[in-house]
Amino acid sequence: MKTTLLATVSGLTLTAVTTASAADIPTKAPPATPTPAAAILNWSGPYIGLNFGAGQHSSSFYDLGGCPCQLAFATQDAFWSPRNWGATIGGQAGYNWQFGNVVTGIEADINWIDGKSSTTFSSSFNGPVSATANMDWYATVRGRLGLAVYHSLIYFTGGWAAARVSDGWGIVGQTPRFSFQDTRSAGVIGGGIEYMLTQNWTVRVEALHSNFGTSPITTINIFGANYQSKFTDSLTVVRGALNWKW
Repeated sequence: MKTTLLATVSGLTLTAVTTASAADIPTKAPPATPTPAAAILNWSGPYIGLNFGAGQHSSSFYDLGGCPCQLAFATQDAFWSPRNWGATIGGQAGYNWQFGNVVTGIEADINWIDGKSSTTFSSSFNGPVSATANMDWYATVRGRLGLAVYHSLIYFTGGWAAARVSDGWGIVGQTPRFSFQDTRSAGVIGGGIEYMLTQNWTVRVEALHSNFGTSPITTINIFGANYQSKFTDSLTVVRGALNWKW
């Protein structure tokens, strides 16, 4: 019986020692689950959209004189320079190519703009004179170059622009002495930031500027002498846009 008891005690002791030793052995931690990499947003592909904002049609009316009956005073400086902000709305379509974080593209747009300014002033003619400077639509074809930073695209843009310009002046109540209507072209530069809401929808804010130059100097005969005048026109646009891409 002593032998049996001794064997039992020895067995229990050995089991306890083995269990304690196993508890002291450090266990290997389970492999960490890798954090999924952030998805790379794809700006490539065609898109269409709508834009809306404000445009400032800046015009200058030059009274160059040439006879003793100037509208205001003979000067090489503009004496009427309206800076009219008006609403603008339109649409655009384009295509982007993406190379890593660099995005290039081409875009065309056409827009209506409320770009009319007018004034009336006294003169040495037979009555007061009215002058009008108007721009009612513009369009651009531009390249784009930008840097994609996660959801955002910061870009510069430039290319060609066209606008319908209508400038004129005349004695109030009479046929206009000067009336110039033309579709004029110019360069356009600008930049903006675009944000990808989903893989198919983006929003943006951008600014563009174009200088459409000077109308031809017009010479008219008044009281047996020549009178000359001209207009200059430029446009600055600040607008937002919503695009759908696929």
